[in-house]
Amino acid sequence: MARYAGRKHLLMIRNYLLTALRNLWRSKAFSALNLTGLAIGMASATLILLVIHNEVTYDDFHHNKATLYKVWNRDIVNGSLFCWDGTPHPLGPDLIHEYPAIANMCRVDDRWTVTDAGNKKMSSHVNIVDTSFLSMFTFPMVAGDPATALQGPDGMVVTRSMAKKLFGDKDPMNRSVLIEHHRYKITGVLKDLPTNSTLDFEFLLPWSFELRNNSEGNDWSSNIINTYVQLRPNADETALNTQIKKTTIRHSHNTSEVFLHPMSKWHLYSDFENGEPAGGRITTITLLAIIAAFILLVACINFMNLSTARSERRAKEVGIRKVSGAIRSMLIGQFLGESLLMALLAAILALVLVHFTLPAFDTLIKVPLAIPYSNPWFWGAALAFVVITGFLAGSYPAFFLSAFKPVSVLC
Repeated sequence: MARYAGRKHLLMIRNYLLTALRNLWRSKAFSALNLTGLAIGMASATLILLVIHNEVTYDDFHHNKATLYKVWNRDIVNGSLFCWDGTPHPLGPDLIHEYPAIANMCRVDDRWTVTDAGNKKMSSHVNIVDTSFLSMFTFPMVAGDPATALQGPDGMVVTRSMAKKLFGDKDPMNRSVLIEHHRYKITGVLKDLPTNSTLDFEFLLPWSFELRNNSEGNDWSSNIINTYVQLRPNADETALNTQIKKTTIRHSHNTSEVFLHPMSKWHLYSDFENGEPAGGRITTITLLAIIAAFILLVACINFMNLSTARSERRAKEVGIRKVSGAIRSMLIGQFLGESLLMALLAAILALVLVHFTLPAFDTLIKVPLAIPYSNPWFWGAALAFVVITGFLAGSYPAFFLSAFKPVSVLC
């Protein structure tokens, strides 16, 4: 019995599909117009969603993202509570020494410097870091060992694109580069950084470079570097913030309090008011999501209007089907099936449109985006996108057309 019922449902779906294809083919001009409008709306929404995806996945490639924090300061400045992320040199070592909840720490000095590799001189973006940098931040390496690459005083790690700038297609490993009258040897090569990475650099130098060129190593009053910490898995962020807030005050005459800002909020929640997080780019992302939804809604309303305007041509079909024994739920299924088929075709066309317009869109927004074809989540989201759009666009026509009475349409 169950086998018979299953076969019956398959035949019904097959019948719905064949009828939908015949109706689309019979009204080619109408179908093309409706399909194009829906596809353009879906393509526009998809481009915006790619931007949103790029923003909300910032720094997701770091394995330790859930336990990484940036150290910030807050203090009264001109009568207002102000926050900033510059910290003194000795803060990081003091934090990891005093608080067991902190598993690791790393200091970063972000600057530009001149690199000299043979006859190639160029201004380059460098991060001067502690040896723990490559264990805390998991930037993928293509050559070298992340555990030892920055341990020596003269080692340096470059990105793949920086290596190409310096040495072309030659193997950069163990080659030397002159930086500010000191020669460094390349001990590691990283993949080029993802576009949605908060940390940005072309190469890394060990903290010994900072000690060699900076006399403020023990100065608690100079807030010129960034400090990052990694908490232990079960650490209580709220309790730790309470414990560490007086750290700078205890070591200097400064009155600024210390607090931790989690990596999950670096990009989207980077604005502070009265010493507390107060949004940031999340406001723009929310606005973009509303715009994408509005564009898709307009495309669906346009689809509904065109389908409803064509209802007179389908009225007799509905009447004949009802006289032949079709119930309203079957007609609703038929029309929703046609809508889902249109949504699927529109989605395919929209994907083609996005593929060919993406380079120009990247140039416009100055952010390189890509369609994640290899990501199963993308295809799952695309399928949900098609189903939601199909039901949204076809719901009103389906219920409107299926409500026709045979007597009023056949007489």
